Amino acid sequence: MLPPPINGTGHAWHHSPEQLFNTVKFGLVYFELKYEGKMNGFKNLNDDEIWMVIEFIYSKWPDDIKNIYNENYLE
Repeated sequence: MLPPPINGTGHAWHHSPEQLFNTVKFGLVYFELKYEGKMNGFKNLNDDEIWMVIEFIYSKWPDDIKNIYNENYLE
């Protein structure tokens, strides 16, 4: 399976910043202990680098998606 797109057509914008952070850092096993897929975390990234990745993903979303995300999670 391919990774989800980061251009706003994927589902990343449905998740809080904290959920995105934990998914990047720890992988899906953080949310599902029995997860056996290939979406592993990136423990070699420090917290600042992970937030930079999330900011990059956010920068690729169209304005309408950013507005919804901001209303749900950042305001």
